[in-house]
Amino acid sequence: MSCLAVFRQDGKTYHLSVNAALTAVAQSYGILLRLIPFIAAVILLISVMGAVICSRYYSKPLIAISSVAKRMATLDMTWKCEVRRKDEIGVLSVSLNEMSRQLRNALESLQSANLQLKKEIEREREQEKQRVEFFTAVSHELKTPIAIIKGQLEGMLYQVGEYKDRGTYLRQSLKTANDMEALVKEILFAARMSGSDFRLERMDLDISQMLRKVCRQFHGRMEDKQIELCLDIQPEYHCQGDRRLMEKVFTNVIGNAVAYSPPGAVITVTQKEEAFFVENTGVHIAAEDLARIFTPFYRVDKSRNRNSGGSGLGLYITKTILDRHEISYSMVNTEKGVKFTAFLQ
Repeated sequence: MSCLAVFRQDGKTYHLSVNAALTAVAQSYGILLRLIPFIAAVILLISVMGAVICSRYYSKPLIAISSVAKRMATLDMTWKCEVRRKDEIGVLSVSLNEMSRQLRNALESLQSANLQLKKEIEREREQEKQRVEFFTAVSHELKTPIAIIKGQLEGMLYQVGEYKDRGTYLRQSLKTANDMEALVKEILFAARMSGSDFRLERMDLDISQMLRKVCRQFHGRMEDKQIELCLDIQPEYHCQGDRRLMEKVFTNVIGNAVAYSPPGAVITVTQKEEAFFVENTGVHIAAEDLARIFTPFYRVDKSRNRNSGGSGLGLYITKTILDRHEISYSMVNTEKGVKFTAFLQ
């Protein structure tokens, strides 16, 4: 390889000729050609490694976020995205965690509301069933006295046999009508108590004084049946409740104990703090009857003789009043007799 150049300096003309051999360049070029595959392989290896590292760095958190998103689609909110970065992927992870928390809270609220709604529906169905059973029992309960009055009136109208004595049977019809009137009042009271618009008139109640007052009402009947009354009442115990309704509870429970206790029995009325007990001796109730004792119009006496018991509404009204006051209660057999228990609030 040669090169020729001409130039002037200080008024003189110079000719420069350069000759160079290309052997070293040719050798370097040949070496370079032989190294190209290795260089390409190294470059490819470095590229692949860089791609793998970059993909691992960016794709792994994205895969985790994608898995979390799939679980979100199935409403599984029991996870937490553990990607901790400060770039956009980290922001996305934090956003998913916050979304999960809010969705979980919303789902829990919906589930709670759904469960409450199911309970409300079940309660409404049960109340509807009880209403149907109640009015079925009402119609059956009223059918008998109506038939009695109708028969007596027809007998007196046509002067059949003993019904010619109108004075006697008019008095009997009047007594039957009075019994029906009392029964209808109890039915209306029970129906009003079961209504959703019924509200308690809560006030401070002196339970001790109320119990003593109710017990005094039954002294005459207890003396007639030679029943002994034992009182163990804590003085000056107060609680919140509807005065008229709570007095009716005590009247029904103690009245039942007096009515169904045999002559010479012992009735114990106990009140200590929130615990209220009434136990009467000499009588036991079968297990199947105890399970239904608070059912409206249910009586242990299957003959349903009015001379030996009431309508069967007393304990049902007691149950309704206690349920309204959210007071727990029970009736069980003991060694001595039957014991009613309520825990006042």
